[in-house]
Amino acid sequence: MLGNITTLYPNSKQYPPLLSSLQSPPMLSVLGNIDALYKPTIAIIGSRKMSTYGSMVTKRLCKTLAGLNCATVAGLAVGIDLEAHITSATLQIPTIAVLGYGLGYLPKMHQYKHIKSILASGGCVVSTYTFASKPEKYKFVERNQVIAGLSCALVVVEAAIHSGTNHTVNFMLSLGRSVYAVPGSIFSATSRGTNSMIYDGATPLKDISELRINFENHTL
Repeated sequence: MLGNITTLYPNSKQYPPLLSSLQSPPMLSVLGNIDALYKPTIAIIGSRKMSTYGSMVTKRLCKTLAGLNCATVAGLAVGIDLEAHITSATLQIPTIAVLGYGLGYLPKMHQYKHIKSILASGGCVVSTYTFASKPEKYKFVERNQVIAGLSCALVVVEAAIHSGTNHTVNFMLSLGRSVYAVPGSIFSATSRGTNSMIYDGATPLKDISELRINFENHTL
């Protein structure tokens, strides 16, 4: 493991205020800089089957946030989420990786090689599970609730029509927080989900600069 683990309990003064909004706030195990949990946070998530378009949008989104006092949040999954973490870390934007398994299982995952740069960005890795807990399908739904709980706003870059990302969107809406979706081609399977989200009421991100402008104007 790459450092000390901090345990944050729901009744602790150090517990992230945003996450306290959940009906049953979970205990957190945090590897890295807990200060990232108190910054204004924007979740950038999406398809594991990231397209060239999705990669380009994710990188541009992170670049437009560079220099702002914010942190990004994602689920460390291969695809859009991992791209958001890597780009944020490269730009020295603190990035928060939320796991669907225990911190002790992390070294077994392909994404482990990126953890050092995530921590070096001033970010952290968060889990609500016991140290050796293995990945299971239901845990990723619970992880998505934590991503929503930690985020002021959510941007879905790409998603299939029946994507698990829909769980995160629904959790955000239940908390009354902003959901942005990136429009894409009607011929792209990875944009059908985001296009559908826009149809259902998500805010279309028509220009990359909108996110920075809304952040600076406190209108996320």
